[in-house]
Amino acid sequence: IVGQLGQYTTIFYVAGGDQQLGSSWNGWMGVGAMVGAILGVPLINVLSRWLGKRHALAIDILFGIAIFLGTWWLYSPRFPWLQLCASGGIGLVGAALWVMHGSMNADVMDFDELSSHKRREGAFSACSSWIMKASSALTMFLSGLVLNATGFDANKAQQSVETIRNIRLGLALIPSAGLLVALVAVLFYPLTRERMGEIRRELEARRGKV
Repeated sequence: IVGQLGQYTTIFYVAGGDQQLGSSWNGWMGVGAMVGAILGVPLINVLSRWLGKRHALAIDILFGIAIFLGTWWLYSPRFPWLQLCASGGIGLVGAALWVMHGSMNADVMDFDELSSHKRREGAFSACSSWIMKASSALTMFLSGLVLNATGFDANKAQQSVETIRNIRLGLALIPSAGLLVALVAVLFYPLTRERMGEIRRELEARRGKV
């Protein structure tokens, strides 16, 4: 939803409306996000083995909230290189979320097998795929609404102070609010490491090891 807001914050706030400079910085921020994502995968793997998946995911979400709120200061005309820290952190959080998503899906399938006596990976994968496609379409629609709500005018080479402020607030607050909802869901997620150990033992007693 806020991908465009990040790009426009760089162009119109950090680069002062200089399209060429802003585009250059956005390119480097893509590199920063890639580096962060590469680092995020082994890091979340270590955390999940050490603390369990739920706690590792909660830490990742908390870090994500801190990064998005921190964009208010990390996007700085005075210190433009700080936005690379923001993009790297966002890339790290995103990669870790996707790793946990797949891993915890497998736990849900084991839990489902325990109660239904069926392996339904296909149904879960189809459901997950549909949700991802639907959410992608919805976020594309919402991103346009959010951008319009900031007062952004594509015909203007320079945006108003109010518009830039609204863009920066949206970049900081919208993802933070979504991640806060995710954090609450994770805190109530019942498939802890201990519970999954019990489920695994019950399944193996019923049908043997796989």
